[in-house]
Amino acid sequence: MLKIFTDNSISHPADARLCVREMRELLRHLSISKANFDKGSLRCKVDIQLYIDEETVANKVSFRNLRDFESIEESIAVEALR
Repeated sequence: MLKIFTDNSISHPADARLCVREMRELLRHLSISKANFDKGSLRCKVDIQLYIDEETVANKVSFRNLRDFESIEESIAVEALR
């Protein structure tokens, strides 16, 4: 198992999707993993913190075992609207 953490600078659902896509390509390029969502060799956990202002957290949510890029982007977008 390999865990990769990012900083809190990802602020848009499409950016999160792109970040995971680039990580997948890196894992494949370095022959660390085949990184296939459909075969279970890549899963994604998304932790979301929504802020009222720069310091006040309004909500924290975690989505686990996301298995495709659409689920990553959609879960973030839906939670931001909620």
